[in-house]
Amino acid sequence: MEDPRVGCCDPPKQGPPGPTGATGTTGATGPGGSGSIGPTGVTGTTGPTGQTGTTGATGVTGTTGPTGQTGTTGATGVTGTTGPTGQTGTTGATGVTGTTGPTGQTGTTGPTGQTGTTGATGVTGTTGPTGQTGTTGATGQTGTTGATGVTGTTGPTGQTGTTGPTGQTGTTGATGVTGTTGPTGRTGTTGPTGRTGTTGATGVTGTTGPTGQTGTTGPTGQTGTTGATGVTGTTGPTGQTGTTGATGVTGTTGPTGQTGTTGATGVTGTTGPTGQTGTTGATGVTGTTGPTGQTGTTGATGVTGTTGPTGTTGATGVTGTTGPTGTTGATGVTGTTGPTGSLAAAYGSMFLTTSPTTVATTGGGTADPMNTFDTAGPALGVTIVVGAVTDTITIDAGNGGTYLVGLDVSYEQQGGVNRDWTLEVLINGASTPALTNLSFLTSAQRINAVSFTGVVTLAAADVLRAQVTQDAAAITMTVHYCNLHVVRIAD
Repeated sequence: MEDPRVGCCDPPKQGPPGPTGATGTTGATGPGGSGSIGPTGVTGTTGPTGQTGTTGATGVTGTTGPTGQTGTTGATGVTGTTGPTGQTGTTGATGVTGTTGPTGQTGTTGPTGQTGTTGATGVTGTTGPTGQTGTTGATGQTGTTGATGVTGTTGPTGQTGTTGPTGQTGTTGATGVTGTTGPTGRTGTTGPTGRTGTTGATGVTGTTGPTGQTGTTGPTGQTGTTGATGVTGTTGPTGQTGTTGATGVTGTTGPTGQTGTTGATGVTGTTGPTGQTGTTGATGVTGTTGPTGQTGTTGATGVTGTTGPTGTTGATGVTGTTGPTGTTGATGVTGTTGPTGSLAAAYGSMFLTTSPTTVATTGGGTADPMNTFDTAGPALGVTIVVGAVTDTITIDAGNGGTYLVGLDVSYEQQGGVNRDWTLEVLINGASTPALTNLSFLTSAQRINAVSFTGVVTLAAADVLRAQVTQDAAAITMTVHYCNLHVVRIAD
């Protein structure tokens, strides 16, 4: 196949014809990768279509081998006499055609990109002489044609070249090598497509007259002697074609779906050689027509002659080298991405900036508030209280939604026994698994750092606070840093 994008290079040279090998096995199609599909954003404006690449030159066509001899056709049996054909009845009336609804308006067509240069087309080899055309049999009388709708105006037809005389059909010689294709001229820039005109309404089809009664068929006369076949009469001129009605407005074309990835095409195997066509048998002599009178019995069909063996087909010529692929046109500019939908912001943080500080833990599994926060960070849509009996973050009215909550704590236990520690963020005084961290410190491991986050749904007026619990004897907990953050991530 020609590459439609190349036109800058010399055409390849013709290689010598060799025998065609057996058909190769088609390769398996490679698996396509399937990445994760992200959310679809707003589609930006489509940029202009890039320029079409240059079409490559067409390779030289290999030499076609000679055609084998056609086998002999058996003799045809004698054909019986055909009786006269009865008269055809009148055609019934056609129903009235319903009115066609109006066609939707055609959407505006975007500008067409510039067509790339077409590669050079190879020179077509010389066509062998055409055999003499036999005499055409007599054509039956054409019935009356119904009225055709009005034909739209046809553009001017180019002048037909003079047809050379048809020579007598001789023996078909070997097909010559196809010559090199000459360069095709550069395609001019295509102008913008004009708007399609409105289609005129289709006229109502006239009522067809009733079908006449079929006349009585007369008795069949004795079959007379068949006379010599007369000269074929001249075919009468064809009636003038009615004017075609105006074409309706084309409806708006819907958006084209995304083209899926084309799998790799397997390698096409080599075509094996075709056998030689056998010689065509001679046609049997036509029997003599019987005498006038009643139709005699049809004679038996003659024995069909044996078909000659199929001749060996000559080797297929070597296919010329395909020209190099033309340069791909530049990709159109990507349209501007539409604005991202807005999410009302809400966030807040509180920190321990005076470090270290201490928390007197009760122990024995009793929870104690983490009142170690002394600084309120940036806040929007939440209210933060620090330095009080209980440090808290409260969700303001109208700011409920899904929040990401995180707690970061570094602490040191002041005691020489093993302890289980629980750090958590409470919502309205209640624990939630998403905001709970469990850890264990041995008597030798005194310092621990905890950092965890969780996604929770919070409503207006919900209150968040941190607390700590340890299961051994009461001790002082030294806190080196402590930070609590809340950020709304969805309405």
